[in-house]
Amino acid sequence: MASSPLTIRRAGRRDAGRLARLVAQLAATRTKDPPPPDKARLAQELGRSDRLVLVASRRGQTLGLAGLHILCSLAHNGRPWALLEDLIVAENARGHSVALALLTETERRARRLGCYKISLASRSSRRAAHVLYRKAGYERFGHGFRLMLEG
Repeated sequence: MASSPLTIRRAGRRDAGRLARLVAQLAATRTKDPPPPDKARLAQELGRSDRLVLVASRRGQTLGLAGLHILCSLAHNGRPWALLEDLIVAENARGHSVALALLTETERRARRLGCYKISLASRSSRRAAHVLYRKAGYERFGHGFRLMLEG
């Protein structure tokens, strides 16, 4: 798989169909019977200015995505920071450095946008992902909490 170079670029609305397949793969690991991704809604999200979605591909095949939300912190005088909400790699591309390449590129772009940090949350059971995040320079910080508003 690694014989040709990996390309990472900003996703656009036209990528919604391909990215919906990746989103469906992730949803299937979280929910017993997930609803199909809404491609129109996904296209709308890909057009937002406060969201940066990167897509990784090789030889025309979509292998992964990384999604950043750009937020501002009142405690840091309104400085921007990035929330990495989605990092998804196609099942057949895992273990081929796609996730690490996406993390490297999200960091580069967040720095270029003036962000002072990138934060992410990861399920405690995803130990392989935690190894990857540490390899990319992330450190464990605090405790995560959530309040689910929908079933």
